[in-house]
Amino acid sequence: NKIKKLYGENFFKSQKILVTSDSSLFMQQCKTSLPFACIMPGKVVHVDRGEQADLLTHTRSFVDLYMLMRANRCVLLRTGDMYESGFPAFAARIGNKEFVKIDF
Repeated sequence: NKIKKLYGENFFKSQKILVTSDSSLFMQQCKTSLPFACIMPGKVVHVDRGEQADLLTHTRSFVDLYMLMRANRCVLLRTGDMYESGFPAFAARIGNKEFVKIDF
């Protein structure tokens, strides 16, 4: 709902936005409820948790990182219950892009 609200307020300043997450459930919800969202295909895995996964699965995380590096800016949306990922801030730093963190 927060993404929809920000999109409606033209916060992203774009017709399409890239959404990334290490939550399969969240990504599935985004696919069905955010027609303006681009979501990379493939299995989602959290690289910090040491999960055993094949190379193709981990490749998804690197593609997400590359795509974020090429974005106009990187935004971290998080509630108080969520882990504060450093992934979008790192992508912004590497890509020399603006980073915005929004807690709600």
